[in-house]
Amino acid sequence: MSGTSGATLEQTRVILVEMPRMLGEIVREVVSNEPDLEIVEADDGDAALATIGASGACVVITRREDPVRERIGRWLGTRPQVRVLALSTDGRDGALYELQPQERLLGEISPPVLLAAIRDTLTDPPAQPCSPSRQRFPFSLQHTQD
Repeated sequence: MSGTSGATLEQTRVILVEMPRMLGEIVREVVSNEPDLEIVEADDGDAALATIGASGACVVITRREDPVRERIGRWLGTRPQVRVLALSTDGRDGALYELQPQERLLGEISPPVLLAAIRDTLTDPPAQPCSPSRQRFPFSLQHTQD
């Protein structure tokens, strides 16, 4: 991870909040292995609200439970360009929430599905980008090594 090819990747910040320990570790490992993604931690929903604004994060990943769904509305209402990826506590499925609010079922969660859902938020952005410099980004789950 210490080698660079000279090209600078724009980092996409992903906030991880209120995840069960084991699921959080799995998500952290999957996301941290991607050079263009950066994990930002938030202790709880209120901390996530502050972190969303301060970090310029594009994606929030949280657990998919009823109390958290109420917070999703607040997160989206405060920063409409953020997308929220909510995973079931067993990690088997998830949904992507947008301001509409619209729930898109993702089906069974695997590392490729998780990464595609995160990157889908970049290839199909809402009307406002996450940050002033953020535009549409193509993605591929194929990894190339130089």
